[in-house]
Amino acid sequence: MLLILTILVIAFAGAAALAFAVYHQNRALPDARAHPELPRQPVSLFDDDRSESEANAKPSAPDRSSLIERARQGDLTTLAQARNDAMLYQENLNALIDACERQGNLAALVRHIAKSDDLRGNVRLAERVIVAWQAAPDRRSTVDLLHIAALADDANTYGRAVDLAVEAFKNGRLKGFSTDELLALLESQFWVLALDAQRGGDGFALKQRLAELRRELAATASAK
Repeated sequence: MLLILTILVIAFAGAAALAFAVYHQNRALPDARAHPELPRQPVSLFDDDRSESEANAKPSAPDRSSLIERARQGDLTTLAQARNDAMLYQENLNALIDACERQGNLAALVRHIAKSDDLRGNVRLAERVIVAWQAAPDRRSTVDLLHIAALADDANTYGRAVDLAVEAFKNGRLKGFSTDELLALLESQFWVLALDAQRGGDGFALKQRLAELRRELAATASAK
């Protein structure tokens, strides 16, 4: 009997000691509500993924409005900020075209896009460049014409620019190019077109047209 009582006393003492230790440990833990500076514990295993996706999300409605408003004032830096959203980019680019035309400085927009590595144009801008180029074609403006037309990612638009440049060259209105230089420029800018534009039916027809021009211009150069 004495042995049983002794065992019970020891077990009770051990349980009491354990409870006392747990109580003091809990009191030692910091309360997040009382210490807002402490890092928040993650809600789930995917917290980091959620933060990354939020960082890469498209601009919210107010940001989009602000971006377009800046574009309407002629802020060229808005193009780079809009490039991850195709619809926003086109809206932004059209606003810049309007602004630069009002300010009589469309050439600044053309240069900004032409000098970049990742900005694109559109058919509307290419049409404006074609009109300006026709008034005074030269080497520099022809390079810009073909590059901006290619950046529009429309095979028909680029084909039109090609035909205009070749016609001006044949008529003696386009100075500063040899036959080989012009052909090299025409063919190199074809590869600036988006892959979809290159591979579609219009893109295939454009490839054939470039091949015909190579033979035609080479024959003309040989006859001179």
